Amino acid sequence: MIEKAIRDTLGVEAGWETVQEFVDGYVEVHFVPPTHHRSLKGILAGHIKRTLGPDDDWGEIRDAA
Repeated sequence: MIEKAIRDTLGVEAGWETVQEFVDGYVEVHFVPPTHHRSLKGILAGHIKRTLGPDDDWGEIRDAA
């Protein structure tokens, strides 16, 4: 078991998986978070500088980017 202080420092939460490897005489422990099922729709909304319409010229937009 990994001590709570270490888990807190690493940000490891309940439900995470551990993968252990023996490397050069040491044990490496890797933490893998569970897959999420929440929507990421809108996560970048605050970073969008231009909205696009159906008649916009995608080539022009790409070149401007």
